[in-house]
Amino acid sequence: MKKMIIWSLGLLIWAGQITLSAQTNMQKKVGELAQRMMEATMNRDYKTVLDFTHPKIIEMMGGKAKALEITTREMDKVNESGGIEKCDIQSVSEIVKVGNQLQCVISHQMIMRIEGTRYRVKGGTIGVSEDKGKNWIFLNVNSNDPNSIRQFIPKFSKKLKLPEKSMEIID
Repeated sequence: MKKMIIWSLGLLIWAGQITLSAQTNMQKKVGELAQRMMEATMNRDYKTVLDFTHPKIIEMMGGKAKALEITTREMDKVNESGGIEKCDIQSVSEIVKVGNQLQCVISHQMIMRIEGTRYRVKGGTIGVSEDKGKNWIFLNVNSNDPNSIRQFIPKFSKKLKLPEKSMEIID
């Protein structure tokens, strides 16, 4: 009986380690994809940015062609006044399963120059996968209000918290 209990405990610990390892690998993948999207933004590769963008955002913008036109025009304005100098992923939250979706929050920071002044902008992006983590789409939200988020992700997990947005002058 004692051996059975020890064996069962060992099995539970081993299974927990596999789950933790899978979670860590998935978080790493999400972080790499989010970084790729941010680098595409810096490199003005807006087609790639839109490939990672939540479909409801693209739909609201009038479809992919219109979204590309709007994104290019608006980012040209940002770049004319200075632009994005650096983007970094700070962390990826725990990945949670909600129905058929995997969800997480990616914390990031950007260094931007606007009309000669440099700013550090911190915020969060929501990551969503509907195919068990094979592919991920991202949603930047202007509000931490759960009701605003649920317009795009109706079953957004209450376990996930977006970081507070901040913008500070750094020189």
